[in-house]
Amino acid sequence: MNGLLSFWLLAAGLLQAPPAATRLDVEGGVGGVRFGEPATQIVGFARRFTGVGRRWRTTRLYSRPADTTQWHGVGPPTAYWFRQNRFIGVDIALTSAAAVQQTLQQLSALYGPARPDTLPNHWYWLGQRSYLLLELNGKKNGVLFVASLAMLNEQVYETAVRARARRQGWQPDSLGLPRQFLVR
Repeated sequence: MNGLLSFWLLAAGLLQAPPAATRLDVEGGVGGVRFGEPATQIVGFARRFTGVGRRWRTTRLYSRPADTTQWHGVGPPTAYWFRQNRFIGVDIALTSAAAVQQTLQQLSALYGPARPDTLPNHWYWLGQRSYLLLELNGKKNGVLFVASLAMLNEQVYETAVRARARRQGWQPDSLGLPRQFLVR
C-alpha cells in the first residue's frame, strides 16, 4: 500500500523523484546478479579469461553462454567481473561510434547529464554505491561499464570518476594492482 501511495504522490508532483545517483544505485546489479554476490552462488557462468600478473590473482572474468541480458536496451555483457570472488560489474561492447552516442543520450535521459572523465571521450555517472562509465575507443567502437564502486579498483589510471568517488568516501583496496597512474 505504501508503494502505491508513493507512486500517486510522485505522479501528482507532491514528491520529487530521487536524484539520478539514487536511481542508479537502486538497480544494484545486472542480469539478475546483485553487486557483491559471491561467484559460488551463481550458475550458468563460464570462465572467460585468465590473465597474468597481480591483478588476476584477485579478479576473474566470466561470460554466460547464449546471454541475452539487456541493460536499458544495451547488451549483452561481454564479461561479468568478479573481484575477491564477489560480483563487481559488467562491460558491454558497443560496436560503433553511433552506438556510443545513442547510449550516451539514452543514459543522460535516465540519469542526468554525464560528467566527462579525465580521458577524452569517456563519460560517467556516479552513485553512492555504483557507477556507469562509457568509453569511445578511437572512432570505431566503445564500452559501457555498469559496476559497483569496487570496480574502480580495476582502473589502471587515476581518473575523474575515481577522484570524485573518493571524495564521497570510497577507498581503493590494495589487492594487487600497482599504484594508479595519474592522467591529466
